[in-house]
Amino acid sequence: MLVLSLIGTAAAVPASSAAADGTEESDISDSGEINITAVEQYVHEAVNEERTADGADELEFDTELRDIAQDHSGDMAERGYFSHVDPEGNAFTDRYADAGYDCSVNGYTGGENIAQTWYDTPVNTGDGTIVHYEDERELGYGIAEQWMNSQGHRENLLADHWENQGIGIHITDDDKVFATQNFC
Repeated sequence: MLVLSLIGTAAAVPASSAAADGTEESDISDSGEINITAVEQYVHEAVNEERTADGADELEFDTELRDIAQDHSGDMAERGYFSHVDPEGNAFTDRYADAGYDCSVNGYTGGENIAQTWYDTPVNTGDGTIVHYEDERELGYGIAEQWMNSQGHRENLLADHWENQGIGIHITDDDKVFATQNFC
């Protein structure tokens, strides 16, 4: 069994110390708050656009994988770490097992990409470029672009053996975004 788990070269960092706008977590935007579900769908859409442009099949959106990914993104945010492995040493395969999710596709037991950025805050991408995600679509496509700009994440995202993906987004009160992409 082959397990793929990749961490990017670096998380994005705020370009300035701009004040947070007080956005709280929300599935559905009511008064200027971000719609997390829309962000997840835009990441999914952007990933499939990248895959089809590369000649790979589109991935199905898997709500069970989304739940696993959301839990991991939330855990990273709440406990202040950025890793595929939680402080107790549990990796994505452990999270799949804990959720009762059985992944066995083309000899693989799953895979995971993670990303960290900010919403509505200027971000230095590390190469001198400043990005500023101001809506759900910009954020979703920006997360996918972050993975595409990382060799290991790109290879995982474009791998033709995956059939499904789940995207889990968590945004803190200070607009820090944690994203997890789980594959099967």
